[in-house]
Amino acid sequence: PIFAMAPMVGQSDRPFRMLCRKFGASVCWSEMLMADRFSSDAAYRMQALGRYGVHADDHPLVVQFAANNPRDFTAAARAAEAMGADAVDLNLGCPQRRAKQAHYGAYLTDPHDWALCVSIVEEAVCSGGKKWTRRSTLRGLERRY
Repeated sequence: PIFAMAPMVGQSDRPFRMLCRKFGASVCWSEMLMADRFSSDAAYRMQALGRYGVHADDHPLVVQFAANNPRDFTAAARAAEAMGADAVDLNLGCPQRRAKQAHYGAYLTDPHDWALCVSIVEEAVCSGGKKWTRRSTLRGLERRY
């Protein structure tokens, strides 16, 4: 079985992920990161994933992004991949007020935003980089780790 540690804003940093791995987590998520900032700010990337990227003992790692446009999410996904991330995740669950104000997280799940969500994922998938599907990724992780 796969034991996944769900992402938590402000909590899913590397020390917490290592603690979860020590107690049996098979795969961990990063805390929610802002895609636009991650793709454009080297200091933010280093703070999130470390100066040299994802540590060897922090795999598999899924990096979760808050985004509301395809360009930012795709750029962040490529940057995370370059830093050693095993997968990326578009946050569609954050209910915080700031998510409502900036129109990301749970506030992208209204039917009028479905086309936007599809375009965000499509652009990231079609831009090259790692090829992912939910089923193949989880099965691959189960065999690999």
